[in-house]
Amino acid sequence: MEEKVLRTILNNNLIKEGDRVGVALSGGSDSMALFCCLLNLKEKLKIELVAIHVNHNLRGAEAKRDERFVVDFCKKNKIKCVVKSVNVLKSAKEQKHTIEQSARVLRYKAFSEVMEECNLDSVALAHHKNDQAETILMHIGRGCGINGLIGMRKKQENYIRPLLDIEKEEIEKYISDCHISFVEDSTNKSDEYKRNYVRHNLLKSFEEAYDGAVGNLVKLSNMAQIDEDFILKSMPFEFVQARADGIILSDKAKNLHLAILTRLVRECFARMGSVVDVEALHIEKIMDLFKNTVGKKLDMPNGVSVVRCYDGVLFTKKKDLTNLEIPFNLGKFAFGNSFYEVGVVDSNGETSKGLYFDIDKIPSGSVWRSYTSEDRFTKFGGGTKKVKDYLVSKKVDSEMRKILPCLCFGNECLLIAGVEISNNIKVDETTNKVGVLKKIDN
Repeated sequence: MEEKVLRTILNNNLIKEGDRVGVALSGGSDSMALFCCLLNLKEKLKIELVAIHVNHNLRGAEAKRDERFVVDFCKKNKIKCVVKSVNVLKSAKEQKHTIEQSARVLRYKAFSEVMEECNLDSVALAHHKNDQAETILMHIGRGCGINGLIGMRKKQENYIRPLLDIEKEEIEKYISDCHISFVEDSTNKSDEYKRNYVRHNLLKSFEEAYDGAVGNLVKLSNMAQIDEDFILKSMPFEFVQARADGIILSDKAKNLHLAILTRLVRECFARMGSVVDVEALHIEKIMDLFKNTVGKKLDMPNGVSVVRCYDGVLFTKKKDLTNLEIPFNLGKFAFGNSFYEVGVVDSNGETSKGLYFDIDKIPSGSVWRSYTSEDRFTKFGGGTKKVKDYLVSKKVDSEMRKILPCLCFGNECLLIAGVEISNNIKVDETTNKVGVLKKIDN
């Protein structure tokens, strides 16, 4: 098995000489097989290993036993071991996720932390060929597209899967032949979790009905990956743009072929960091959103909202800025994820892109904040409007309106960042000091 794993690593450029590789080590048979395999290949690959154990705190004494087993094993083999403890139940309750979802999110968060703390080049995961087959069946059951048929890739960003060409039977034989000890997770026997149900029932029945079912599902995965990689090379990603309030998919994209449009929608989710749990039904609803009126909103997995805007559909995450108030001063300030700078125009009168105003007309005590329903804005030439109505007339999308800093004194709005200044602070013949508000990168 070690030679087969080595070929997978070399053929797919999973590891290069000198890499520091973290290994997700639960103490179970699969992760122990992976760890021992890499331990034996360490000198040949010229790499350094770091074990990562995540205690999900779901199984009481049994979870503590697993942690001790991993720590003792690493100490015996003189391998650095990093243990991360996470509270899955608390997270599931707070985020309204399933136990499986929360465990996965917290586990990968822990891996990411260790990667940074230990300066790792990658983290090796023990997913094998049978896991891949299960994943594909689960994706099909949820209603996936072609991308879902790919399942897991051997390399995804900083995560590698050296065992993805290895079947479970090969792992069991390796464990037995090499006399590798491991701990058994009692929850693996329970069908309460979806993956266990698929493993114990669907995949087992599939294998009984079709010889080589696992291998055939993996072949399907490989073919889907080849097709997907080819399509992605010619994708018009210019239709996907980042802006202050999220990711916008241009209105021009709605006339593209569905094969392209669906992938652009997935790209938007990916840029929001929200690929997991996005299913075909979600994609279809978003494509239908192009036919709706401006302001129509959909709630999607992982806290993402998708809103029909004037120039496309916007992918965004809620930002609570309702209680934020920043006193007006010269210099830089942050508002949500955006950064601004208030400056004074120099005597040379050099101009740059921004909003210009009379600084002396800004009342003491003015603050930057989100507008409220009571705030009013004085337009150039006179006449006032509620700030919301004014922004609607300017065709500023609802999600963007929520994150725009407004300079306010009481309920008088003096300046709306990126939009306009009030007639009450305009520059005129009496102005002594001209201020300018500019949006900056950071």
